[in-house]
Amino acid sequence: KTKPHKGYDIIARWRDDKKMAGGGKVDNDIRSCLKEKMDAVDGPAGAFHVFTSNADAHFYDYFKAHEIHDCHGNIELWQCSSRTCESGIWRAPVQHDFFVDTHTMLAPQRKETDLPKEYSSSRSIIDKEITPCIGQIKGNGKRDNLLCNMPPSKDRMGWHQDEGTNWPKCGHCGSLARPAIFMFGDFGWKYDEPQSKRWDLWVETVLDLCEDLSVCIMEIGCGLNVQTCRTTSEQLVEFLVKRGGSVDLVRINPDFASAPEYSVTEDHIISIPSKGLRAIEKIDEMYCSRNINEKDQLRS
Repeated sequence: KTKPHKGYDIIARWRDDKKMAGGGKVDNDIRSCLKEKMDAVDGPAGAFHVFTSNADAHFYDYFKAHEIHDCHGNIELWQCSSRTCESGIWRAPVQHDFFVDTHTMLAPQRKETDLPKEYSSSRSIIDKEITPCIGQIKGNGKRDNLLCNMPPSKDRMGWHQDEGTNWPKCGHCGSLARPAIFMFGDFGWKYDEPQSKRWDLWVETVLDLCEDLSVCIMEIGCGLNVQTCRTTSEQLVEFLVKRGGSVDLVRINPDFASAPEYSVTEDHIISIPSKGLRAIEKIDEMYCSRNINEKDQLRS
């Protein structure tokens, strides 16, 4: 129910601008190379790609599926909890709504009709005018483009839920379902293999063409606790430099905006010690101002 902040919309606009840069040559070159290598969901990605460890699936409200790689999965994709079940991953129904006991912040096995009357659902709490806190949250508006770019589930049998129950099951074997999200010490996670392959091929293509490219990697809010995205950014910088490419890493983080000392990344980093949305909005102000100045110069 939580609406993505406006930073997503800003970045989507930047993407659209860059697709048209230089008459769209870079975007078309990358797409043309990828078409020879892969079968995409709705066409290969071009001059833009998202690599995220966020599990909220907010990117699907703004970006095409072929432009997104959820490196740890996302909450909209589910799988069987049994490691012996051979089923894959499937989407949760868009209209599905878990009942959450806000006293314990747990989702009980049965829905609220079977619980004592003094228990309140998360939906009733959200509708009230209250101060946000644990168990009492307020969204920031309706999601107008709710998951509009997420492909439909190919597995129509996967998601199953008995009447009155709160916990979904695997429609193939009857075991409990679980989010297809990578947890700590998780040996049963089923990742989206086609999506992972699309990302690898996109990176491979960018590296093949990098001598003629100016690459910008924008890393937002990646700290030191789970460093998957941070490490991926640094590795990509190193690969591009070794191939003779031009690259800058814009690292936005209020606490850890620098690069490792004596690393290749250190010479190609723009550190912005700030929270993500604040930095995006400030960059956008400068970006829009520059575009206006360039248009004025062309007119004169």
